[in-house]
Amino acid sequence: MQIQIDIPIANQCPYAGGPAVYIARGLLRVLNDSIEYYDDIVCLQAGYYRTMESSNEKDQRIKLLPNPTQDFVDVFTVNTNEMAGLIEIYNSIGEIVYIGMSNTGPHLKTIDVSSFSPGLYSLRVKLAGKFFMEKLVIIK
Repeated sequence: MQIQIDIPIANQCPYAGGPAVYIARGLLRVLNDSIEYYDDIVCLQAGYYRTMESSNEKDQRIKLLPNPTQDFVDVFTVNTNEMAGLIEIYNSIGEIVYIGMSNTGPHLKTIDVSSFSPGLYSLRVKLAGKFFMEKLVIIK
């Protein structure tokens, strides 16, 4: 039995290809972990533009403490008047491993990650129609 992985999907802009791009990249990473993707360049070539924001602005969106963590992670925002939003955690191959609603205010949520395997995860928060992503490292 031969497994075929569609490399062109992994090379697409994630804004265009959606979750399939991350799944294809995860599968390719199993075969070759030295591949790097430069999404800013690929997305720009595909016509997807991102607005630039200062590092101070980015730093004030969401914070994960402690990071790296073993058992629990607290998700914070600087804005005290944030409304409830959606929190998702993705593993390294793009699968959703956690979905939950955030609280209002600066402390959005405490998430139990003790059952997660060690590794690198992406935490995505949707607040007021905007998405914010942070890397989460689980250690054991």
